[in-house]
Amino acid sequence: LRCIVERNGYSMRWERNQSVIGQSTTGNRNLTLIISNVTPSNEGKYECIAWRNDCTVKSSVFLNVEVPPRIEDYCPSETVHCKKNSLKLTCKASGDPLPQVTIKRKGFLSSVTGIHTGLAVYRGNVTQIGNNVFVCNAKNRQGEATKACHITTFSAPRFVNNFLARFVKQGRQVHLWCHLFGKWLLPITNVIWYEGSIEKKEWNNKQTVSWIATLADHLKEYRCKVTNLCGSSIRRFSLYVA
Repeated sequence: LRCIVERNGYSMRWERNQSVIGQSTTGNRNLTLIISNVTPSNEGKYECIAWRNDCTVKSSVFLNVEVPPRIEDYCPSETVHCKKNSLKLTCKASGDPLPQVTIKRKGFLSSVTGIHTGLAVYRGNVTQIGNNVFVCNAKNRQGEATKACHITTFSAPRFVNNFLARFVKQGRQVHLWCHLFGKWLLPITNVIWYEGSIEKKEWNNKQTVSWIATLADHLKEYRCKVTNLCGSSIRRFSLYVA
């Protein structure tokens, strides 16, 4: 900050909050205040005072310190997301002036939130199974900051076919299976089997069951219900014994 008077012979000083922070008594016409490593704490009013005999003049300037954007808070601690659930992402950024904040989904041109000052919030369903990347961008006159959030989206259990007809001969072995389809599946937490409407507790938590078929098994219906943290799915079997 530079302070200049019209004539020589003045003593000069810089003040801030009525405290002297720079002074000259050499009678020069100017006094320069140098602030190294400027931070927001340096923001405020500075006053230059020049005096000679009984003449005193003052001039003040307000120093506004602008700060590049910084993303303070983004991406939840839990980054595993179920397809059926709504996802909420909040991106908070600081800076001076307050930055313009957007959230974009990687691979898509448009923002999913629009442009907001200081804070952007996304709420919605992520239907694409697998790894989804959402990028927060904060921008002001002093620069730009970005941060990515990786959300892994899983689905409920899925079967290639939800219904199967099984044909076996009497005395042969019957095999029923509850193997799942798909890559992005959370671990199975529970498997329940039913014969008609009756739960077959001795088969529970098995993905494959087998036994020797008899005529008493003819036209019976079986179900397996598989559950993980994202939901459940049921496969049905009709058994025909000849």
